Amino acid sequence: MLDRLPAELILELAALVAPRRESHVAWLAWRSRILRLCLVCRYLRSVLEPVVWETVWAGEIELARIAQCARVSSETACPHETCACVARQDGAGWHRVKRLRLDGRFQEGLVVGPADIEVYSQLESLEVDNCRLSLTASLSPIHHLTSLWLDTINITHVQWEVLTSDHVTPNLRYLSVRRLHSGAVGFTQAETAFYFPHFAPDLVQRLGVLQVDLTDRPLFPPDLFTLECPVVLTWRCWHAAPSSLAAVSRHPRHLVIGHVYGNPAQSKQWFVNSEQRLVEWVKYRSPGARTLILPAGLSPYNRANDPYVRLGIQHLLAECAKNRVLVEWHHQENWQEEYRLHRVLEERRFASA
Repeated sequence: MLDRLPAELILELAALVAPRRESHVAWLAWRSRILRLCLVCRYLRSVLEPVVWETVWAGEIELARIAQCARVSSETACPHETCACVARQDGAGWHRVKRLRLDGRFQEGLVVGPADIEVYSQLESLEVDNCRLSLTASLSPIHHLTSLWLDTINITHVQWEVLTSDHVTPNLRYLSVRRLHSGAVGFTQAETAFYFPHFAPDLVQRLGVLQVDLTDRPLFPPDLFTLECPVVLTWRCWHAAPSSLAAVSRHPRHLVIGHVYGNPAQSKQWFVNSEQRLVEWVKYRSPGARTLILPAGLSPYNRANDPYVRLGIQHLLAECAKNRVLVEWHHQENWQEEYRLHRVLEERRFASA
């Protein structure tokens, strides 16, 4: 019976049975449910197996146990096998991994070396969070990598140049950077250990979108928002409202607001503190197309929001329409949604060229 259903419907049903989550623990639970569905019949396995392999998320466990998150068969997975060991035993699956997320938030000092990346020959998206990179000039090219996300990582200037070089990441299109650290130890050093990277001309030419974070604003170079590629400024709910969104020489043309977490009272307080700056940014006249990306939770039709917030958003949207600022909505902070928004920005780039 199941083998008569189209693959698209199977994937939709699997998404309902095991919805994906944006935390490591919830992702493991999601993967466990999908694995159980793979054991129902061969047809389900053939449809769902690529979904399981698509993403590898290493979080609280060390990289040496990444096989626990990547192998399709839960019966043969061993939590104590090393990456290299599993790659030799079941090399047929590693080429299916398209997205790798290395999350060291709960394991300070997590070191990421070349072997932890090079094993995935078809890798398209790499996200590194709170890790220490240990890369050398001999790093093999990552030919299929189009998306790179670096958040609060220890990476030297030399390693940055290697990772973003045309030799290692020739097809890089989307780059997101936040809180790069050049210190020799942990992330508890003084603020002076953080730096904003240099974007070489050949890197800017390859990029379709560059995403930067409001946290790094004091480190921004004067010409950041004059680069040839679209530069997106991310403003998250925990950022204090800045005195201005302008850089030294120019306002950002693309602004994304992260999800506003918390109860309605907290959401209202954030909006009260931020509304004036958002409206100022919308009213600021700058050349070229501009885009404001808002979380769907701030929709004026969301009755869970405080009436003040709904009215404020309506006013903000009216100002966007008046000043020809394109408004996009994002529904969740995951890589597929980011891809969609990046494509929108790329299309706007070529449309305004």
